[in-house]
Amino acid sequence: MGNKFILGQEDGTVAGGNTRGEGAVDLQMSRSSADRVASSNNSTIAGGANNRAAGVGVFIGGGSGNSAGGLDDYQVITGGLNNTISASGGAVIGGGLSNSIAGGGTGYQVIAGGRSNVGGSTYTVISGGQSNTASTGSHATVVGGQGNISSGQNSVSGGNQNIVSGYSSVAFGEANQATSGYAIAMGNSARATSSNTIALGLQNYATNFGAVAIGGSYTNAYIHYSIATGDSISTRGDAQFTSYISRVSSTLTSGGTVILTNSGGYVQGIPLGNNRMWNVQVRWVAVVTAITGTATGVTVGDTKSQNIEIGFKKVGGVSSLVGGGVFSTAQQDASMASASLVPTAGASQELALTFTAPTFSGGGSVTCRVVAKVELVEVAY
Repeated sequence: MGNKFILGQEDGTVAGGNTRGEGAVDLQMSRSSADRVASSNNSTIAGGANNRAAGVGVFIGGGSGNSAGGLDDYQVITGGLNNTISASGGAVIGGGLSNSIAGGGTGYQVIAGGRSNVGGSTYTVISGGQSNTASTGSHATVVGGQGNISSGQNSVSGGNQNIVSGYSSVAFGEANQATSGYAIAMGNSARATSSNTIALGLQNYATNFGAVAIGGSYTNAYIHYSIATGDSISTRGDAQFTSYISRVSSTLTSGGTVILTNSGGYVQGIPLGNNRMWNVQVRWVAVVTAITGTATGVTVGDTKSQNIEIGFKKVGGVSSLVGGGVFSTAQQDASMASASLVPTAGASQELALTFTAPTFSGGGSVTCRVVAKVELVEVAY
């Protein structure tokens, strides 16, 4: 009649296997060692060979060499070859080859399939692919591909050889890295290495808070809250275009001054390294939003706008303006004729934009809101 399963064969031999758990079901017909059985209470091995169900309520549908349980209960491997669950808490492997969910004290993970994928933290998901890892940070996801690592909490990756270690960060494509919080890297070998950055394209880097490197190739977005694109002559960032916003809202006395910053309080436009030259276009507008006390001759809503073109360079660690710059004819209310925005090389060798409030009498103060769009064409050597 050929081979058949004998329920009573629980004598510790390899053929019969060790004693099953109470209420367990084990329908596999061969095993490589005696412990390859449904050894825990209410566990199930529906078929296959050399499978092991060692936790309460563990289910293995079939396949060969699969093992679940040991640290915790209620885990599932539906099939495949040599898949292993050794974590705690409700993990699932759908199938595939040599996938594993490990990490003592962690669980509730899913590997849908694929080959040699590794889960190692709570609430992680790997949809498939090969040699992907979702570990360290909880709620990490790899949607597929090969060699991706999602280790940041709530991180997502997919494609080939991407690394996502920042909190709630994302990387798709090939060999991209999103290594800080809320960062996005996509394309080929892009790097988003500071918080809230985006790097898209071929080897584009976004390296300062809130910066975006997009399009082109070999761009380095290194100014806070900037958008950069370009190409390279010999090194990354030596031929690129950058734009950003500087702004300030400040209460000033007659002729008072303030330097524009961004929302993080940073004075923007610090040149990266040495031997760099910028063509700088500044488009700015200022408006009086409030008056405190007496400010004779100035009215709320008075405004001024102007365009400025300058050259700016940093050589040998020292920044300077090149020439006196070109200032367009201002569009202004009469009271704002004395207001100005002047670019200078600041104390940290940055491109500093200093606003001077209009002059007025009466001893009061005015609140001015100033916004400047700065566009840079940059070359380095």
